[in-house]
Amino acid sequence: MDSQLYAWQRACMEKWFDHGGRGMVQVVTGAGKTRLAVSIAITLKKMLGGNLRVKIVVPKTFLVNQWISALEAQGVPRSSVGCWHGNHKDAPDRPFMVYVVNSARYTLSRHIIEDWEQQASVFLIADECHHYASVENKKIFECISYVPKETVQRYYSLGLSATLQTYGFSDVLVPALGPVLYTYGFSEAIEQEVITTCVLYRIALQFDETEREIYDGYSNKISTLIKKGIKNLWIEREITDFDFFRVLSALSTVKDKKIAAWAKQLLVLVHNRTNVLYSADIRLKCAQALIKRLSRETKIIVFGELIEQSDRLYHELSSEYRHRVVRYHSGMEDGAKARAIQRYREGEARILVCCKALDEGFDIPAADVGIVLSSTQTERQRIQRLGRILRRSDDKDVSALYYLYIENTVEESSFLPQSIDNVEELEATYVHSSDTFLIPFYDNISQKILSSVQLLHPKLKHIQLLESMLNVGQVRPDWLLDEELQLQKLQRAIHQAERNYWHCMVRMGKELRAMRKNDGSDSASDTSEENST
Repeated sequence: MDSQLYAWQRACMEKWFDHGGRGMVQVVTGAGKTRLAVSIAITLKKMLGGNLRVKIVVPKTFLVNQWISALEAQGVPRSSVGCWHGNHKDAPDRPFMVYVVNSARYTLSRHIIEDWEQQASVFLIADECHHYASVENKKIFECISYVPKETVQRYYSLGLSATLQTYGFSDVLVPALGPVLYTYGFSEAIEQEVITTCVLYRIALQFDETEREIYDGYSNKISTLIKKGIKNLWIEREITDFDFFRVLSALSTVKDKKIAAWAKQLLVLVHNRTNVLYSADIRLKCAQALIKRLSRETKIIVFGELIEQSDRLYHELSSEYRHRVVRYHSGMEDGAKARAIQRYREGEARILVCCKALDEGFDIPAADVGIVLSSTQTERQRIQRLGRILRRSDDKDVSALYYLYIENTVEESSFLPQSIDNVEELEATYVHSSDTFLIPFYDNISQKILSSVQLLHPKLKHIQLLESMLNVGQVRPDWLLDEELQLQKLQRAIHQAERNYWHCMVRMGKELRAMRKNDGSDSASDTSEENST
């Protein structure tokens, strides 16, 4: 077994072998799913005397090279790895084959059957396997129904995902890949230092008057149509968001013109309301205000939903930070996207503005900060985005995620349905009229420090300096670092302004730890809730 594996990877690997070499694992982004799979493949190949064909299926083309790199990193010769996607189709009898699912639907099963006919064992690795339960994609598993009893022992499978649950999970994925054998979440990964700890800022925003009027208008029309649908028994009163859109999409194509027209109208209204929600002007203003307050050394990823919105932010940031900003979205040419990622990876750029294109799978360097400019309500997307900034790197102490949401809308104030151990959560509000952030928990502690210092050093200049340093630290996670790490930062500070800043953060940290010791709370969010009651 690979001695470089994390403890969770070794435990997962043992469980997979104990279960006969079949099953799925759910592991957070950045914890090492790919390395786990490659280690299993290499170990299995040795156990079988080399007579093993490894078939790796990925949902997107860019993942092919990432898998090839992962295989090479663990000693697999490049000549042993083939690809099957688009116009690139290598001989499928290579020891390792990487398939893009779109090209694999009608060929993978045939290739696997041919491998069995040649008396080879097959190990199928389904990367991001939640994609493969759809009507079209599940065709990659057709060979399973043709497996003779004497061949079953020569079929091994591993499903990988950060979010396994999907429509068709039990009917498609479990029979094809095996049951869920192992789960490894954010709490465990942070506690075991596989990924970094994190501070999550939930920042409340407000529509302007025009946006609020338009949004409420759509909401009223949507409510009326939903009541009509419930009254006519077209939809159930209690229905999840996932089922709501699935049912509406199905109803929009039925033969009954009245029902189809109702469903189509409702879908259009929901789409229009969502666009108003995503494109609220305050989101761009808040993101710019955050970036302005963060250290100029911070590596940032801004996640958005709309290309037009991302382009606007990119151009506005470029006027301030110039070549230090890049963008990445599906509306760009492949060459431009590749150059953007390369500049970010090499450190030439430190701010990456992107849309959904980076939500899943793409291997980019760890960022210090993530700003969720706009987001769907799907847990899968949010887990992927959080995982983006929790990847461990040598020069990162803590990550910060800023989740922007519009108050009094369908947007949730919480980023994830359940809190994560070892992740601080702070409630905040951005007030555009004064370009200020209100973070009650931080502000209460900083005001306490200011008041105590005013008694000892009533000079205005001294107080103004302290106040400015506390303002700098307000939206940064530095005050939540361990005391030892804060003191190290203070000792390494070169310039006086930097030393002043870290003196303030050390003081904030001491006040925080004293407060927690007194009230017994475990996190900033616990104390914040107590202070607000």
